[in-house]
Amino acid sequence: MILKNKRVLFLYDYSKKIGNGHLQRCKYFSKIFPKNFKLNFVKTKSKGLLSSRKKIYEYGIIDSYLIKIKDEKILKKICQKLIMIDDFKRKSSLSNIVINYSPLANKKFYKDNGNKFLLGSKFNFINLNEKIEKFSPKKKFNILIYFGLRNRQNLIQNIIAKIKNKSKFDKISIFGGKKKKIA
Repeated sequence: MILKNKRVLFLYDYSKKIGNGHLQRCKYFSKIFPKNFKLNFVKTKSKGLLSSRKKIYEYGIIDSYLIKIKDEKILKKICQKLIMIDDFKRKSSLSNIVINYSPLANKKFYKDNGNKFLLGSKFNFINLNEKIEKFSPKKKFNILIYFGLRNRQNLIQNIIAKIKNKSKFDKISIFGGKKKKIA
């Protein structure tokens, strides 16, 4: 495959139920590509998504729960390299590179199909350059943490346990999956 113009295909989930986090993550990830690359952002629910794609892409970036192995096989025919942004701990992927920047990510979660795994918080590409300033509130306030629709009860329990001074908050609401925990 010889490419005259370098192209990148971003496939992302977007709906009222899922929200726009996948799109925002893809937009942030797109900053790694030079300006001469042509970026194409496509929702995974687009009709005829994979059958209508005739262009050849240098990279295919997948940030979707809807793309399955059979879809990845098709994508490998139109993309030289596939990169999967995964926070779902997929068991198997045909992508060349799998990125999961969760601090809990581990290679044992995945079936090795010859992928390169970029796992753990050191591969978090979101807000890397933003300076984190120390914050000390002057009065009590409410805090809300949302982890999406997947059940994350263990993670929620760990976060609650690590909040050192709960007395600085009026209410802490943490959502993850269908259950809600209020500390």
